[in-house]
Amino acid sequence: MSKWQNWQKWLADQREKSEMTVEEISLSKVDDPWGIQLDGNYRREPEGFFNIVGAKIRANREVPAWSQPMLKELGKGVVVLVKSMDKHGETMFLLIAKQEPGNPANKNHILLGPTIQASESNMAQVHGGKRPPFAELLDKYSNSITWIELPQDGGRFLDKVNKYAIMEIATKDTKEIVLPSNASWFYPTEINEALVNGDVNEHLSQALALEIML
Repeated sequence: MSKWQNWQKWLADQREKSEMTVEEISLSKVDDPWGIQLDGNYRREPEGFFNIVGAKIRANREVPAWSQPMLKELGKGVVVLVKSMDKHGETMFLLIAKQEPGNPANKNHILLGPTIQASESNMAQVHGGKRPPFAELLDKYSNSITWIELPQDGGRFLDKVNKYAIMEIATKDTKEIVLPSNASWFYPTEINEALVNGDVNEHLSQALALEIML
């Protein structure tokens, strides 16, 4: 983030501009194309994004057997963290103020996220809308990155896998990246502060762990 710009103020401004409201409602009141389908699972039709399915489990756990609903995503999650260096040779990361309905309401549903965070359904524009921000960077640099697949929370998701990548871009090439208002470059010290403050989402946390290990 620019030396003159305080990251806490920038994030607060993003949250102040947020107009997202989230009201918990019955599944029966969720609008089409979501609903219970002929196979008994809850999903959108035509199929895309994720299903809510039932699972019957037998295991040597607290109880020998149980059944529960689980989320089954169609395709993998795509998580990319872009890094570069400023003109002084300091490492910086391109983050977004990611707005999601499940993020804490007291943070206006906005947490810091990686440069790209989307499902394969989002990338393929199954929703009929725009491609995720910075998807064009994948078009340009995908041949130069290595994907690592990480399984996600197995207590809620069925066979859920996200594929992660760290994308390093030369300093001179960062000038070609047009930043929307909800994106900014962050230095590691700023990200550490945000992490301690509870302002970082799980996808960014996992991407940062991957950056440290690689």
